[in-house]
Amino acid sequence: MHHHLTISIATKDRSEVVDATLRKLHAFGLSKCALIICDDGSSPPFESSALELFPQAKLIRNDSPQGQAIGRNQIAETCETPYLLQLDDDSYPVVGDIEELLVFAESRNDWLALAIPFEEPARGRSFPHGISKGSACEVRAFVGCSTLIHVENFRKVGGYADWIGRTGEEEELSLRGIEQGLCCLMIDGLRIRHEVTDVGRDLAAIQRRSITNWTRIWIRSAPISYCILRLARLFFGSTLLGFRNRKLQPILAYWRAVLSLENWSARSVLKLKSIQTFNKKPHVLDFFN
Repeated sequence: MHHHLTISIATKDRSEVVDATLRKLHAFGLSKCALIICDDGSSPPFESSALELFPQAKLIRNDSPQGQAIGRNQIAETCETPYLLQLDDDSYPVVGDIEELLVFAESRNDWLALAIPFEEPARGRSFPHGISKGSACEVRAFVGCSTLIHVENFRKVGGYADWIGRTGEEEELSLRGIEQGLCCLMIDGLRIRHEVTDVGRDLAAIQRRSITNWTRIWIRSAPISYCILRLARLFFGSTLLGFRNRKLQPILAYWRAVLSLENWSARSVLKLKSIQTFNKKPHVLDFFN
């Protein structure tokens, strides 16, 4: 069933990291799958000798950075298979059966993403517990480094929001999926290791993006009473983070998003029932606790 699957990797300025990942994917037996890499404005441009291991490899190059979410949208638009194995540029399967996962994927058509259990040794996360092998549980959202995407349903929902960039894009997509009757599931059978390589990572920037994007998400998507509630919580959280780190950036990130006329004018309100359904489900990361 490898002809049903394309591997998706969006990357920027991490050629050596991607090269190592591709060799691990080859060693796992996935070199017969289609592979699409989006080089999102890397300088110098992405190069890897390991591409030769994948006869069906395609490379998308953006002259300037468009953001990880846009890169993944470009991959989905180019994809010619029913499913995308979406990985980070430093995540890869270590155990399990891809065929088994695809058999389950074909058994139903009401899902947007299948979250795949993963480990992050660098963050002290081992494979999560409480996931039944062979059966799926519904989750609020998936994690971008380890998921199977239903390409047709992904396109139906509209893909990742073009304004979000990265951080929170999976949750925002899942919210719109619920509105259209599509769920996210988590199932055991394949397992992914995410190295969380520190090349090009900025934890402070990730925190700021999280504040900015969640503020944007609720402004653009939530009924006004619920929006005000969530903005109050984000105000408290960003202020606390700013004082704790003795930096203004988290507070400024919040207020820039709140005061953006673009966010308020782009409101496309979801049903409160959809948001409540989203909130009731566990997040993939809850299984690590």
